[in-house]
Amino acid sequence: MEASENAFLDNIDKNTHNEERSKDILICTLCGTENARRKLVCEGCKKREGIKEARTKKSDGHCSTESSTNIKTASKTQEILLTDNSNQDEYSRYQHIPSNHQNPTSVTVGMPAFVNPNSNESVSLVMRHIGINCGIKRYGGSERSWAFVCCDGRPHSLYHKILEESILCNYCQQPFQSRKLYKDHHKSCHQNLTPSCSREFDWVYMRIGAGHYEMNALKAFFELNWIPYLEKMCELMGFNSENAKHFAKTCKDHHLAWQLLLTFHTAALNEMVIPFVRSLMNTNDEPTVENYFKFYKQFQAQNPNHAYLHLQVCRYSQAVINFRMGIRRNNAQLVHSAKFHLKELFYGRCHPHYQNIELFDSIQYKFMPEEVKASWDNNTSFSVSGNKSKGQDLDFILEEKNKAIKQYLPSGSVPSDETWRNICCNLKFFETIQEKLAEILGLGQQSDYGTKLIDISNAITSFRPVLRKHLAAMVDDHQSVSGRKLHPSLVKFLETSTQKRQDKIDSSILGINIEKSSGPVFITDDEEELHQKKMTKAELKNNITKLIEKLSENVELQTHYVAIIESLNDTNTNKDTYLTLYFELKDVTANSTSDS
Repeated sequence: MEASENAFLDNIDKNTHNEERSKDILICTLCGTENARRKLVCEGCKKREGIKEARTKKSDGHCSTESSTNIKTASKTQEILLTDNSNQDEYSRYQHIPSNHQNPTSVTVGMPAFVNPNSNESVSLVMRHIGINCGIKRYGGSERSWAFVCCDGRPHSLYHKILEESILCNYCQQPFQSRKLYKDHHKSCHQNLTPSCSREFDWVYMRIGAGHYEMNALKAFFELNWIPYLEKMCELMGFNSENAKHFAKTCKDHHLAWQLLLTFHTAALNEMVIPFVRSLMNTNDEPTVENYFKFYKQFQAQNPNHAYLHLQVCRYSQAVINFRMGIRRNNAQLVHSAKFHLKELFYGRCHPHYQNIELFDSIQYKFMPEEVKASWDNNTSFSVSGNKSKGQDLDFILEEKNKAIKQYLPSGSVPSDETWRNICCNLKFFETIQEKLAEILGLGQQSDYGTKLIDISNAITSFRPVLRKHLAAMVDDHQSVSGRKLHPSLVKFLETSTQKRQDKIDSSILGINIEKSSGPVFITDDEEELHQKKMTKAELKNNITKLIEKLSENVELQTHYVAIIESLNDTNTNKDTYLTLYFELKDVTANSTSDS
């Protein structure tokens, strides 16, 4: 490398260059002279022993020089380290984010409801139980007209139906699970009166637990980007077996998944700005965000590898990180911004529960009274310890309380309802005794321990050369960092997902008949082919008809395939025949498009 070239190279380039160069040389162990790989006698000391020993070490995976040692260290499996920071009292994560935490939040466990919420009736009982304990006016209380109810994904979806269909007769205050049951009741009991009813649970404002929302957003991101980026990155981290890869891909350990996300995000950001920074060396432009986006649109947006990475980092992984920061600091604006940018992530692939939750959450917030909206934003998260960077939503706070309750349950037997009730009612008393005892014994409380810093520098350094090689490749096809060809539609993930979300709104909210989607945004061609083979005969016939319509410019060819599809009998024609015709038409339409 010349001196002028070195001015534009960083350590990643130099290490990569040295690693490639080390493959073609042997360094004599006696005199340190560099020799061609095929040399038998050292050009410096004219001896064979040094070359022979160097070749032996190289075949065993050892390195001969300091630079080679650095290369070997960077290429082996990397670890993500935690650094104890408990002695730095003033340290607080996310200090650059404004915090709206005021005082420590006092959490009181209410009376448990002893039902299994697996049916509409039992879920309704749980909701009434909450309403009575909160003092909701509908149930005879005098304190509240509404309340927030927080839960995780699956129960949240179940409550949607209950909120819409549970009806209360305004004459006799009798609840019903559906409007049909109410109408039958009105005909038999209030026939001479004008029908009058209301939704029983109109006092409820459902909120998805932020902890579970973050976990599912992270799972959706990993599932989408596993083949393009994360599989190769996890291999560098030591996830080599199929079970280990599955563990990482499905985010079984949320803390580990978070560290892997930070590794990917930081490494990708560093590599995305490298071409921009190098371009500034030849110009007098300022290194601003505006100039970076201008550079991206002018030089990189047309490259599918650059375009897709830019979307995943600047929109999705950054939004997941922003969501975490907003929750930790009780910053409603940052949380709303993160949710806005994450919403399409649930629609491109198969995440039906969180599609429904995202729509429900957006519509509910839009039509909230200002008083309720202000309370919602002021209480985005809660800090039990009082630390302004340790906010959690109610779902994770409840899990901690549940763990605290279980430590007082008697072991070796199934606790009775009375046992549960006694522990829940006296939990605050038990915790006070525990705190006093810890104070007497000089033991620290859990909230006294500082956050451990995550050291991912080695992991980032090991992944950056892979990303740099991937982005430097001058290819027309969209490829993964491993060189695997990706589906052409993947680079249009945002546009396709946005349309799928609009179709969901039209069909579920507005009641407009929408043609069923042809499937998720495919990651590879093999995935699309597998999906097509799983289609029913009716779906295949419908897609064949659409492909025939695309042949409108070739009337003869279109007439030929129309005659074929009309000659097929659904009863006597097997699925393989439709599949063969479908794949044949795909090739024909693709060739027709390329010819035109």
